Amino acid sequence: MPFAYAGHCYATTEEALEQFQSSFPVWGDINVTAHASSSINATGLITYSVLTRPIASNTVSSRTGSLQLAACGTVDAPVFDPVAAGGVFAFFFVGVAGTWYLSQNLGLILEAVKKW
Repeated sequence: MPFAYAGHCYATTEEALEQFQSSFPVWGDINVTAHASSSINATGLITYSVLTRPIASNTVSSRTGSLQLAACGTVDAPVFDPVAAGGVFAFFFVGVAGTWYLSQNLGLILEAVKKW
């Protein structure tokens, strides 16, 4: 049964829980909230524990709670990450350009090494 979290529909409870966990840490104006632990059951009930620390002090407080996910009809398609694709393209481009540059100037580099 698919479950909805943060406006998206996930095929399994594990996927929905993973998205819940990835929403931490939360930086507020006066504090930081971090994920401590969480679990989900077959009905889509997430039970969680979070830690909150004010930015101005080192006092940590713990809070527990639960969140019931709603059932949804159509599972969302996986989201394409353009930043990761751009990183792969940039890495490939720099590798090819660097190899081409070295192949064009290898003779000059070898001459400079011999003279040194």
